[in-house]
Amino acid sequence: MFPLLALNGVLAFLGWRLRTVTGAGALAGFAVGAAVVWSLGGPGYVVLLLYFALGALVTRLGWTRKRALGIAEARGGARGPRQVVANGGPPVLFCVLAGLSPVSWGAPAAAAFVGSLATAAADTVSSEVGKSLGGTVRRLPGLSRAPAGTPGGISFAGSAAGLLASLVICGVAAGGGLIPPAWLLPVAAAGFLAALLEGLLSPLEVRGTLDNDGVNAVSVLAGGLLAFGWGWVSTGGGG
Repeated sequence: MFPLLALNGVLAFLGWRLRTVTGAGALAGFAVGAAVVWSLGGPGYVVLLLYFALGALVTRLGWTRKRALGIAEARGGARGPRQVVANGGPPVLFCVLAGLSPVSWGAPAAAAFVGSLATAAADTVSSEVGKSLGGTVRRLPGLSRAPAGTPGGISFAGSAAGLLASLVICGVAAGGGLIPPAWLLPVAAAGFLAALLEGLLSPLEVRGTLDNDGVNAVSVLAGGLLAFGWGWVSTGGGG
């Protein structure tokens, strides 16, 4: 465990130096990584790293275009602590539950961890790819046309990329033994559907009831709960 914790510290430092996260964001990311290492070990940490890597990559994709349109992430794309906690908090909750729970709860909780990260990945990738590639944007829930970067906006390219990201996260998780291979598609579907939930919550963001981080946290939590429900039913109600 100690080598993984040391690696976690090194990667958090590198993330700060490469400006993918702020200093406070790096500390929050270190705490998230440490919780995952402690609860699920190497396989869980690999899935977490994959999520962060995908997020950093797509954030820089089409950066010039996004900056020109005024829809690029603030701080040059560096994630702050609120963003890290919004997307990493629910996965930590589920991974700790998986690590502490008896066998009957362990598999559904691990599926919830994977599903929540699949949601976060689908949301981030779909948003950044959609803003980078352009195309027709529709705003949920009414599917009216909207400018790129509009809260609740979706595009075909962004949605397709988000679905692929969810599948990649779940495929790596299945390969590492976190979820059974037969759960790959249902958990990926849970992640993708929960990412779409963010669009349905966009009116709350527009009215100021929730900010973007709050909307993200709700959708990531929902993805984990959907995956947990699948795992619970698939194991006979935890039996």
